[in-house]
Amino acid sequence: MVCSIALGGVSKKPDAKTHNYLKQASLILLSLDFDDAGKKKYSFWMTLYPNLRPWPSPFCKSPGDAAQVISMNIANWIRAGLSTS
Repeated sequence: MVCSIALGGVSKKPDAKTHNYLKQASLILLSLDFDDAGKKKYSFWMTLYPNLRPWPSPFCKSPGDAAQVISMNIANWIRAGLSTS
């Protein structure tokens, strides 16, 4: 099963319920905006969740931008993240 969680900003942190859910996940693919602010936050998330794998958008600042700008297939991008773990 795959779930998506929108943080609403790179400085946002999960609430207690979301945190507990993430701690139980076998894998977390994290895609923060691939800019300076996003890059700086990856270490926080990796410390908090050892089951986390950074999975930034390969083409644009975010997966949403890549889907809009270059029509990146989000489902295939997620499948690629799952298959390489």
